[in-house]
Amino acid sequence: MKKTKTKLVSGILTLSMLVSGFSCFYTPVYAASMTAGGWYETIYADITGVKDADVTAVSYTGEMSGTLTGEDFEYLVRDGENGVRIDIPGLKAGDYTLKVTAGGTEYTQNVTVMEYDRSGYAHFNYTSGVGAYNDDGTLKTGAKVLYVTNENKDTVSVTSSDGTTVAGIGNILNSRGGKINKDDKGKILSEVINTNSDIILKLSQDGTPLVVRFIGDVKAPEGLTAYDSYDYGGTEGDNGFMARMLSGKDVTLEGIGYDAMIDGWGVHYICESAHPEFGKSFEVRNLDFYGSPEDSVGMEGQQKNNAISAGVEHCWIHNNTFEPQKQAQFAESDKDEGDGSCDFKRGMYMTMSYNKFINAHKTCLVGSSDSSLQFNITWHHNYFYKNESRAPLGRQANMHIYNNYFYNQTDKTMDARANCYIFSEYNQLEYCKNPMIIRGGAVIKSLKDNLITCIEGEQSNVVTSRATKVSSSNQYADFENNSSLSYIPDGNYNLQTDAADAKAECLAYSGVMKKNVVTPEEEQKEIVTEAEAPADAVVLPFEASYASGGTNAPTAKGKSTVANVKYNVYKINADSISLGGETGGKFVIFKLDKKAKITMSCVSATAVPALYDECGKDYIVGSGTAVVPAGIYFIEPNAVNIKDMKYKEAKLASLTITEAADEEVSGSARESVEKDEPVSIKGDVNVDGVLDAADAKELLRFVSGLSVIADFDESVADYNGDGSVDLKDVIALSAKAGLNGGNGGSGGGSASEGNYVYFTTSGPAVDSRFTFAGSKYTSSDITSTYNGCDLSKGALKIESSTSVSFSGAGTLTILTSTTGKIKVDGADYTAVSSNGFNVVTVELAAGSHSITKNNVMNVYYISFE
Repeated sequence: MKKTKTKLVSGILTLSMLVSGFSCFYTPVYAASMTAGGWYETIYADITGVKDADVTAVSYTGEMSGTLTGEDFEYLVRDGENGVRIDIPGLKAGDYTLKVTAGGTEYTQNVTVMEYDRSGYAHFNYTSGVGAYNDDGTLKTGAKVLYVTNENKDTVSVTSSDGTTVAGIGNILNSRGGKINKDDKGKILSEVINTNSDIILKLSQDGTPLVVRFIGDVKAPEGLTAYDSYDYGGTEGDNGFMARMLSGKDVTLEGIGYDAMIDGWGVHYICESAHPEFGKSFEVRNLDFYGSPEDSVGMEGQQKNNAISAGVEHCWIHNNTFEPQKQAQFAESDKDEGDGSCDFKRGMYMTMSYNKFINAHKTCLVGSSDSSLQFNITWHHNYFYKNESRAPLGRQANMHIYNNYFYNQTDKTMDARANCYIFSEYNQLEYCKNPMIIRGGAVIKSLKDNLITCIEGEQSNVVTSRATKVSSSNQYADFENNSSLSYIPDGNYNLQTDAADAKAECLAYSGVMKKNVVTPEEEQKEIVTEAEAPADAVVLPFEASYASGGTNAPTAKGKSTVANVKYNVYKINADSISLGGETGGKFVIFKLDKKAKITMSCVSATAVPALYDECGKDYIVGSGTAVVPAGIYFIEPNAVNIKDMKYKEAKLASLTITEAADEEVSGSARESVEKDEPVSIKGDVNVDGVLDAADAKELLRFVSGLSVIADFDESVADYNGDGSVDLKDVIALSAKAGLNGGNGGSGGGSASEGNYVYFTTSGPAVDSRFTFAGSKYTSSDITSTYNGCDLSKGALKIESSTSVSFSGAGTLTILTSTTGKIKVDGADYTAVSSNGFNVVTVELAAGSHSITKNNVMNVYYISFE
C-alpha cells in the first residue's frame, strides 16, 4: 500500500536529519531478514531490506490457517521504517507458522499468539463477543472491515443492506452530524449536516458487525462536530472534532501495529432513547489518542425519572494509550486540556483494561453528576502515569479496581462520590496525592493495595479479607461477594497477588502494542537493570573489609552501579544520614545477592525513611526489621511533594544487614516464630491466635500439603494447659508424624513416590498424584535432565482442552517450552528463564488445584512439594 505516516518519537533524530546536506544522495541498505512474533490475537513481522511491493505472498498455519488477499493484503502489508511491516489481527490464541515471500525469498518463522484478557464486567454473563470480534479472537460472521489511513480517511466508504452508501470515516461515525440540530423545543439551531444517513443505525438493524482498522497517524477527518458550534451535531461551548455514534451494535475501533494514532479528534458511543436495543457491544483497542479536544473516548446512555431508560452496555476499552489533550484554542475555560481521556455515563457492563494514561488533566469520569446512574464497571491492569485527577472519579456506581499501577497522580487518584462503591484490590500506588478519597455516602474497600509515599486523603476501609463487609447503607455494598452480581466470588478474573508481578504486567502490556513486544519478565529485568542511583544517592558497596560493627561511612555518590552487599553490620558514621529535604536530596541504594535481615533506625524529622525494593514493595517504614529476598533496595523518605517530586527530610541513624537463615521469614509470621506465641488458623489458615487439637490437625494438613491426614498422636505436642499449642510444637508434631517429607498428596512422601511427573509421547512417566484430562502428549524438543528425570522422552501439550488436577498445599513447579503464561487455579503465571529451563513456581494453600491453558505450550515436568 502507499506509505503511511508513522508516529514520531520525541528525542530521536532520523539519519536524514543528522546529515541533511547529503540525504538526497544516501539511501540506507539493509540485509534482508525477518523478525516475527505474536501479540494479543495478532501476528506481526518486520522484514528489513525490502519494500511492500516486493511482498507477493503472506500465509499462516497453526491454530488457524489463512492467506492475506484483497484489502487485507493491501493494507496489512506496508512500508515501515527499515523495510516492510506486516500485522495480522483477528487470530485465535495458539502456535503458528508465518510464511512470507518477498523479493523471491521465502521467510518462515514460528510464533505464539496470546489471548486478550477478557476479565471484567464487559464480558460478565455475555458470550456474544464484545464489539466485532468473537470471544475466541476471530471476526464475527458478516463483519464489515474498513481500513482507514490519513490518505483515504475522507473517501473510505461503507454500504448498508438497503443500498445506503456513506463515504468518509468522519461522516460514517458521526451520526449526530447527519441530522438538523434542534433544541428541546424543536427550534432549529443549525442545518449544516454531513452525509451520515443513519448508516451506523442501519448496520445495527442489518445485524452487521463493523470493525474500523486505523493505520498510521489519522488526523481529524471531515464530518466531525464543529468547534463551538451546532454544525455537524456540535454544541456551543464544546471544542468539537467528535464522532458521535448513535445506536451502534457490535462495533470495534482498533489500531493496526504499534503506530496507529487518532490525532486531534475523539469518539462518543451513544445509546439513544429512540433505539434502546442498540448502543451495545462496543470495543476500542490498540489506539493511541493524542490531542483530543473533548473526550478521547466517551460512552453515554439516557436516563429518565431516576432510572436508566436507554443504557449503553458491554463496552470494552483496552490496550490503548491516552496522551495529553492540551488545546491551543478552547471553547470553555475548563476545556484547555480536553474534557476527559475516557468517560462512562448512564450505562452498565464496562471494562477498562490495559490502558495507559499519560499526563492527563481530567482522566476518567464515571457519572456526569450526582444523579447520573451507571453500574457494573471494572478497571484492571491500567497504567496511570503523572495524571492530575479522576483515576477514576466515580458516582452512583459499583466498581472493581484491581492490579492497576498508579504513578505520581498529582491531585486526586481514586475519587469516590455520591454513593459510589469501589472494591479495590492489589493495586500499586506510588507517589500519589489523595490516593483514595470518599464523599457523599461513597465507599472504598481496600484489600492488599500497596501505597508508597502517598500523601493526604486516604479514607478507604482497609480490610484483610474480601468477605469483610464495610457498609450496610450503600446500595452496592458487598457486590463483590455476590456471584449473581459479579464474577468476583467465583474467581473468574486474572488476579495477580504480588505487587511486582502486577506492576511488571502493566508496564509490559498496558497501552498500545510496542514495536518490540516485551514480556513482564523482560520488563522486570529492565526495571532492575535501570535501578541505579540518582545524582545524590548514597551507594553502599559493603566491601569485605568492613568489619562487623565498623564505622566506615558511605561516601560514594553520583550515578554508580549498585554493588553486592557482603552482609556486614554497618553503622552510620555520624549521627545520621539526611535523606530528602529542600533539595530533593539523597537516598540509599544497595543490592543483595541472597536473602538478608535488615534492621534500620531513624531519628525525628519531617518524614521517616522507608525501605523499598525496586518494584516498590515496602518492607520497613521508620525503624524496624525485615527479612528480604535478593534484589535491589532503596531507602528514601516516605513523604514527597507530589507536584515537583521533592522528598521531605528523613534521617537514617543506623543500618544493619546480615545474612538471613533459611528458616527466617518476614512480617507477622516471622514475629510469631521469634516470640514463640500460640497461633491459630481457626479453619481458614489465618495465623492470629491460639490453636486447639482440631485446628492443629488442620494446620498439619496446611504445612505438610496433605489433602487427607491420618490420626496422629496428639500427646507429642506440648500443650500449654489451656487447649492451645505453640507453632513450634505443631512443626515438631509434623516431624514426629513423618509428614515433613513434602508429601502433599495421595502418595508417599518422596519424589519417587509421586509428587512429580514427567512425560513420554504416550503419557506421564510418574502419575500417582496428578489427574490429566483432555491430554495430548507429543515429542520433546529438549534433551535435558531435571531432578533425575529424562525430559527428552516427551511432553504434555497444554491446549484449551487440557487440565491437570491435584490437591494439597505446597510449592508447584512447572517446566515449560516457552516463557509464556499458564493458568494455575484460573490465575495467570508466567514462566521465567532459570538455569536453562523456563520455570513457573507457585505457592499454593490447601485445597484442590488445576493447571490449564493460557498460551499453548509444551510442559516437560511438574512437581508439587
